[in-house]
Amino acid sequence: MTTIQCFFLGTPQFTKDDHALKLTKAKGIALLVYLAVERTTQTREQVMTLLWPDSLPQAARKNLRNTLWDIGKTFDEDVVEVDGDSLRLAESVWVDIHPFEDTSPAADSSQVSRLEEMVTLYRAPLADGLSLLDAPDFELWLTTQQQRLDRHYLRLLDALITVHRAAANWQKVITYAQQALIYDNLQEPMHQALMEAHARLGERAQAVRQYDNLRAILAQELGVAPLPETESLRTAILNGHIQASPMSITAAAPRPVKKAASASSPFVGRRTERAVMDEA
Repeated sequence: MTTIQCFFLGTPQFTKDDHALKLTKAKGIALLVYLAVERTTQTREQVMTLLWPDSLPQAARKNLRNTLWDIGKTFDEDVVEVDGDSLRLAESVWVDIHPFEDTSPAADSSQVSRLEEMVTLYRAPLADGLSLLDAPDFELWLTTQQQRLDRHYLRLLDALITVHRAAANWQKVITYAQQALIYDNLQEPMHQALMEAHARLGERAQAVRQYDNLRAILAQELGVAPLPETESLRTAILNGHIQASPMSITAAAPRPVKKAASASSPFVGRRTERAVMDEA
């Protein structure tokens, strides 16, 4: 049985039986992304309005037909099912978005492998690099979906950090907190997690440096000081109240994830500052 895979969490990539395929036209990629994310049957009219808003109806219909033909030629089969006026992505097509967003961000120790697999799927924001300047409604839709999936990604990382913190797997805490901060360095709870993890590993100087980094970032980006909880954590570390754990589990270094230009991530304790930044 033929296996077709679409990887949209990052730069769009396509495979058929593990062989890479190249779909070059942006509108074709956009159509597949749209159908994959929406998961429901769409009408031709909806798709034409979204992707060819300035075209006359006859021209838009021709553009859609050509796009569907190009997709079919690339995959050598009907990955988009057409039923009269309706379009949908074939159920046989595997899409990385689906298991990713279907995974609950619950901090459940029995789901660690699943959580780790899902954060690995997230290479970069949804359809990274795809842009349709002549389709502003699609651009708005894509930005909204990117932000939604961005938030889910950060919640999955937070769940992993919670599980590994409870198990005193401090190297794992560092791995996932760093990964989250590569994505958005204004997440103060992630800085707190790093401070504690370094302290638990006996790396008090590194823990304090993490606090100093946070203080500098907050001052530069928001003009504010760290939260009282962070100050209390720093004091506890300096006073030796957070002792090194006797054992730790070594983890691989974090894999950098490209930051979205317009990501809106969990911003605990800084709702007002984030709102001001978003309005700027």
